[in-house]
Amino acid sequence: MLPKPTQEQLDNFVMPKFVMPPPVDPARWESIRNRVIDAVQTNGHTLARLAVEIGYDADRLEAWLIRPQDFSPWGVRVGEKSTPEKIADALEKRLEQLDQANAQWREPGRVETSVTRAIMEGIATFRDMCVMGLIEAASGLGKSAAIREYIARAMKAEGYDCPVWFITLGEFNLTGKALLLEMAEQCGATNYKAGNDHELKRAIHDATRDRNGVFIVDEAQQLAEAKRLSGINLLNGLREFADGGYFGLALLDNGEVYRRLSAGKHTQIRRRVETWRVEIAELGRGKKGQPALTNEDVCLIMAAWGVHGEKEVAYCLKVASLPGALGTMTDIFRAARRRFGHIDAATMNAIRRLT
Repeated sequence: MLPKPTQEQLDNFVMPKFVMPPPVDPARWESIRNRVIDAVQTNGHTLARLAVEIGYDADRLEAWLIRPQDFSPWGVRVGEKSTPEKIADALEKRLEQLDQANAQWREPGRVETSVTRAIMEGIATFRDMCVMGLIEAASGLGKSAAIREYIARAMKAEGYDCPVWFITLGEFNLTGKALLLEMAEQCGATNYKAGNDHELKRAIHDATRDRNGVFIVDEAQQLAEAKRLSGINLLNGLREFADGGYFGLALLDNGEVYRRLSAGKHTQIRRRVETWRVEIAELGRGKKGQPALTNEDVCLIMAAWGVHGEKEVAYCLKVASLPGALGTMTDIFRAARRRFGHIDAATMNAIRRLT
């Protein structure tokens, strides 16, 4: 028979605290989450498509990527896996299938170049300073790849729901309502009427306030179209978010926005972006201290694709100096490998002979 506890022991007794077990191993979860981020940001897979492929609702999959600890750590029945474990199993299986399916035509991961670093540094600066800034680079230098890399790194470091949002301008969102609606959807704003500008702005304010985020706007040269006065009006509207301290704005374009501002009577906007402007030069055209595409960048991308040789270097440097630059070069790589099974000077010239 156990001895009766003393009053002192009873007074000092502390009930052991129950610690809820994690619903899925944290290290395993982080590894799978990062693979999902790479699949979405690098391989063009969408989260909605991935959710359908593994048989889960997209909202539930996104919740798993953000906070798996909010799920129950137990299955419905004794001995059954928890929902987070089931999602992890399904994702691992599907990601492995995608890796095998893409093995024949697998492309190298994103290569960090001088251009990539300059763009990511620009985005980070505009975010930290909560300003609207311009990042100008010609087509084909790697703007889109840099954006995807910045987003992927932010998601891995800060969480899947990090305050980094991305939109691309085009023919169908160059009105105030359309742009505000897309921004509201991207930042997870709620409780608004889609046709009410005031409610859309308020909802965006509520969703982004005190989060130290950044909105990345690609193809911003659409705002510089000479026939569209609305472009300047939209720039003014976007400026208000940064001026109000809600988030930084990184506008990526080919230089047309600043040229439009410099040519017109738009001193107020030009003054704001003049300091926060990153100009990236094409191959061999960089001025002293200016970020630019370099010969070393071209060689790094060649190496990532497994392209080597003196003739090959000469060919690729020539392509990279033409309009389209790296975009044209990697398109030639893809076509040569698809048609001939390997990439060298002969197969590249067969795809596009340079004069």
